Amino acid sequence: MKVSIITATYNSAKTLRACLQSVAVQDCLEQIEHIIVDGQSSDSTLAIVNDFPHIKQVYSEPDEGIYDAFNKGLEWATGDIIYYLNSDDVLLHAGAIRQVLDSFSDGLEYVSAKVMLKDPTTQAMWLQNSRLLKFKDTSFQHPCHQGFFVRRDWLRQAGGFPRYFDIAADSYIMLKAITSVSGCFLNEPVACFERGGFSSDLKHADKLQAELKDIYQMLSIEGAGTLSVEACKAQFSQCKSLLASVLNKQPLTATLNHQRIAIFGTGQMSVLIAQILAANDAELVCFVTTTGGQSPCLGRDVIALAENLPVDVVINAIEGEHYKQIEDMIVAQNPGITVLRWFDIYE
Repeated sequence: MKVSIITATYNSAKTLRACLQSVAVQDCLEQIEHIIVDGQSSDSTLAIVNDFPHIKQVYSEPDEGIYDAFNKGLEWATGDIIYYLNSDDVLLHAGAIRQVLDSFSDGLEYVSAKVMLKDPTTQAMWLQNSRLLKFKDTSFQHPCHQGFFVRRDWLRQAGGFPRYFDIAADSYIMLKAITSVSGCFLNEPVACFERGGFSSDLKHADKLQAELKDIYQMLSIEGAGTLSVEACKAQFSQCKSLLASVLNKQPLTATLNHQRIAIFGTGQMSVLIAQILAANDAELVCFVTTTGGQSPCLGRDVIALAENLPVDVVINAIEGEHYKQIEDMIVAQNPGITVLRWFDIYE
């Protein structure tokens, strides 16, 4: 089985070398066809590409945006599997591609793996936890294209990336696959991407959410509320504050010393808090959500709020209008438990 890795570039000299190197060190390089689709860069992008002999095809011509480049790569690809690795993305380890290829059994059209998110300012990394979605009886997290591998024949039959979506065509393709053909989900991360691409830029948040809402409706996907620009900004600001605290090595409050701890929520903020607790040798027992979950988060159980919590402290990673409601529910169910907001974990 061969995989075609398609990397779209345009004046990508700043980040491209790390991307290409992460492919060049793969331990199944003989099964990889790496294709560069360049938008006629004017910097040293193509010179950098020339430094990597593993690259099989290079095309440089004007294009009409990222999805036009994606579709061109699909047209030129000869691999059984298609994978899109952007010029500022990297594979996490030398066995990443082999791990995915080994997961493709007969009858599977896609494999969706986890990805890591990197803050470009602080270089801190955490596991990306996306919005939870539901289709019929199946629940899954919204996939990231940096972790999504799909059979070439299916993607071509689906028509590639539709141009009527400006910033969510990759989401449409991934979700169309998940809702129409068989595949599997891997819990291990295979790639890392930096926060700050066009679709994750806060100024495009409303447009992205509008397109996603349309996609969810088209594909009959549930559990898809929208976020306002203000909410996106608030969430990102909280993450940045946490990262700054970690970098400054601000000490955790004594309240957490020798205590059994749970985190309410399994999103991006919760993952960051878990990593901070681990770095400080604090005892994280579990995650808590309103309904619980079948899949662990970072190796810990996700239990329902209605259960008796086997902890002394719950750190509430939820912000905004629902924070007080969640706090009241935790205290009502477990009167002896201390509840902290995420920003209360520091002295």
